[in-house]
Amino acid sequence: MPSAEPRFRYRGTASPFPFLFSLRTILTIIVGMLALSVQAQEIYTGAIAISPSQRTNSWRPTNTLAPGDSANLSITVAQTGSDNGRNYTLHGNPIQHPPISSPPGSIIWGGNYSSLHACNAGNSPGTTTATVTAKWIETGSGGGGSGGSPSIIFGEATGIAQADIPVFSWSFDRPMQYADGSSPISYTVTGSITGRRVSMTSYTIKALVPEWTVTPDPLSSTNIRTGKITSINSAKSKMGVYYGERELARSTNEIAFAKVDLKIYAGTNMSGFENISSSNNTLIVGEQINLKAVIDVTNLASQATYQWVLPNDAISYYDENATSNPVKRLDSNQLSSNAITFYLTASNSAAPITCNVTINGSQFALSNSLNVVKPNVNLSATINSNPNAGVHVDQVYGFYALRFGYFLNPYLYGIRFDRSHIIEPVGFETADLCYTQIIQSSIENNNTVISNSLDNRFIYAAISYAADSPRTPLNVSTTDIFNPTRSPFTANDNFLMYVMYKPKLPNSCYVPLVNVSWSWGGTAEANLLHSSWTLKSSHSSTSGTGIETDSPPNWSSIYTNGN
Repeated sequence: MPSAEPRFRYRGTASPFPFLFSLRTILTIIVGMLALSVQAQEIYTGAIAISPSQRTNSWRPTNTLAPGDSANLSITVAQTGSDNGRNYTLHGNPIQHPPISSPPGSIIWGGNYSSLHACNAGNSPGTTTATVTAKWIETGSGGGGSGGSPSIIFGEATGIAQADIPVFSWSFDRPMQYADGSSPISYTVTGSITGRRVSMTSYTIKALVPEWTVTPDPLSSTNIRTGKITSINSAKSKMGVYYGERELARSTNEIAFAKVDLKIYAGTNMSGFENISSSNNTLIVGEQINLKAVIDVTNLASQATYQWVLPNDAISYYDENATSNPVKRLDSNQLSSNAITFYLTASNSAAPITCNVTINGSQFALSNSLNVVKPNVNLSATINSNPNAGVHVDQVYGFYALRFGYFLNPYLYGIRFDRSHIIEPVGFETADLCYTQIIQSSIENNNTVISNSLDNRFIYAAISYAADSPRTPLNVSTTDIFNPTRSPFTANDNFLMYVMYKPKLPNSCYVPLVNVSWSWGGTAEANLLHSSWTLKSSHSSTSGTGIETDSPPNWSSIYTNGN
């Protein structure tokens, strides 16, 4: 800043003695001579005078001075004057007395009696009083009287400067952002002293972390500083307000930049987690998938919350040994953890995976996709065309039953299932396949006696084909001919047969490939005295061709009494 010119000069015919008292609150580091590194803005001016008739006078700026503000005070010291009928003339030059600062060191002073510079040292708020004194001696007629000494009077002009550091208010549009060098955190900073807004034009907003880049916006108001912060490295810190190279204050809250990545466990080689973006991301249905949202700043990771959004076919696990509800769904605790384990049952070249990470109110949507492959298989269901395998009434071990097929003869099955043309994706050629059958319903005389039950066991058959010859007891033995409670008797059963697949990978689970529906039923009537039963009507049907499915068979019970 240009040094202030001395303004010690005479004014008018009264031969006044003008004195400039310049108060500047500039935060600088003083080495040797006083250097003003930032241009102060003069916002207060004042003028006072002292003379023999008004020997004391003082002035202070209207408001407390903030860094970057300045106040100029011109003091006029009269060359001559009178008081109580006596004439006086200024004796010597006015004297500048050392300023008194409270607390000491709060303001640094420089200059001389004709031009003073008051600089806020930035150590603490403070008040400084600078005093200029003058001495007048009596002159003219009667001076001293009867040989006595002439009368001497003293005057005092006082300038009071109060310096303070503003209270800065910070706001950030978000407390955290990606450390990618382009995603910003926007800031707004204002300053005030005792509730009065101060100009922000002399201040600079800086990051306390060297890796951060601060880009100020063009000034739209002298009372507001706005801008953006970006970073390519992870860090957590506060921001600072600077006047020149001197730090005035720091933001109350910290902001942070971090690298938040979605990682996947390399399932085939078990080498650990790697960035999902760098993985080949090709998986197969039934394979265990392990994902993790990773935040590279430890103290931020502990503050984070997570919410996973997975494809609709995602399940927690499929428990083939469960007595009921084998499909285990992902619960809220699993979906809100930083790491998640799950399985997919559907093929999808771009299965969407998202983890919404929230840290101190900032949300990061980590998204990627997986290439999920699935084997292809053909499934056919064939109803036996042999007349002896159709729906009929038989008698085994003394009990009558409605039966579809003949279970004692493997060639007289009621229905047969065959799978063929299995095409397994490259790299996933080894797996376990089996048949699993669900009894959707078994209805006797319009009463549902079985519903959504696993037919005996999970692995209905483990070879390339399966067959079934179901029966429904008529509950009348040859010796119980006087119990006509079930005549006529009607049975209707509905089934779903699945082909299940399980890749030979660690911790994998069964998933469905195809299913086929089929049903059978009939009506039998007891003869006179119920000594025997006669088939009155029957039916059997199947969809014939398997339909691809992604929904695993689910059961509420296990039916274990059938053949």
